[in-house]
Amino acid sequence: MKWHLEAVKKFLANDRKVLKFWCVWDDPTLYGEKRKYILHYFLADDTIEVSEIHTPNSGRDHFPQLLSRCRLPKVPPPTGAARIGTDHSDKIEYYTHADLRVGCYITVYARHFLIFKADEFTEKFYIDVHGLTSKDFEPIEQKEEVYVPPQRTPPPHNGYGEEEDSLGSFYSLIPKPPRRNYAKLLKYDKTALRYLCKLVSENPEDQDRRFIIEFFLSDDTIRVYEQSMRNSGFVAGKFLDRRRCKNVETGEWFKPEEFYMGGRLIINGFVFDLLEADEATLNIMENDAQSFKKSNIELILRTLAEKLWAKDSEKVQLYSEIKSKFGDVVGVELFAELCNQLQWELDEHQKLTIFRKFDKDESGRLTFPEFCIALEKYQPAGAEVPADATNSKVEKE
Repeated sequence: MKWHLEAVKKFLANDRKVLKFWCVWDDPTLYGEKRKYILHYFLADDTIEVSEIHTPNSGRDHFPQLLSRCRLPKVPPPTGAARIGTDHSDKIEYYTHADLRVGCYITVYARHFLIFKADEFTEKFYIDVHGLTSKDFEPIEQKEEVYVPPQRTPPPHNGYGEEEDSLGSFYSLIPKPPRRNYAKLLKYDKTALRYLCKLVSENPEDQDRRFIIEFFLSDDTIRVYEQSMRNSGFVAGKFLDRRRCKNVETGEWFKPEEFYMGGRLIINGFVFDLLEADEATLNIMENDAQSFKKSNIELILRTLAEKLWAKDSEKVQLYSEIKSKFGDVVGVELFAELCNQLQWELDEHQKLTIFRKFDKDESGRLTFPEFCIALEKYQPAGAEVPADATNSKVEKE
């Protein structure tokens, strides 16, 4: 009867008081891993329960508990046939709160758990009851191996069909047809960029070969035709059938902004220099100046103005002298000389864009005063233009 009264007194004094520990079990079996658990010790009746900390995508069923609430023996008693011949009067030793510490091991039916952390209530309980200090409850760092999933690298394209079709069978057991951009197909239907180009080769017989490259904006495909040349020994006609090609330098599919006059392209191992573009191609590029930076006249003039008035008084003075030197019109050679003197780095397509803007009569000469007025519109705030550079029309010397 006395022991019953002590149990009731202990229950009333420690009801709902639970010590909480975090522990880890390092599975020693083949392909074992570290698994974390939470151990609860109930002060009311000295029972213990162990619950697993579930992690997402672990591949394990979410069992509620590893050990239901019960008294945990330090050495499990023999059961079944193992009890034959043993002394049944042996007392079983159970775990108590005096056996639990941060950094110690506890055996849960042949599984060895390392306690590496405790909560604030547990820490306060051990300081008041067992005389421990806060240093005894410093958490033990667990070095976790971060699992890095292997990268799935697609195999190289075997050349049959489209690359997207082959990738469909790689990413899925049931291949699906690749999605097409129907809005782009409808917008740029039968619209293509056409360029005249030459083949870059060390063979002397390839020096005079000329090709027509077509880039279709609807599906980013490329088609190449070879022009007819007398006594060249090469048959004119289709050089490359319409298909998508990858840029060797970027490793991606060719994009429309990579095609411009003066550019160099490598298509299927052949090197081409783009020489000319037809009128329809130039109009398409100028109408979509946001995509084709080489045909954006505002961007070109703004860049030239920033370089001209970049805190360089000598360059501004030189600009003033050039304005007084040149007349109303400037040809291609004089404009190239102007770019060299003012250190304007322009490629062939950007120069063509300027001439198409300021060459009113299509004579191959731009209206220089109008070009200067347009350039001075993008003059940065605070920059000053010499007084002798404000006149828009000057006579030739």
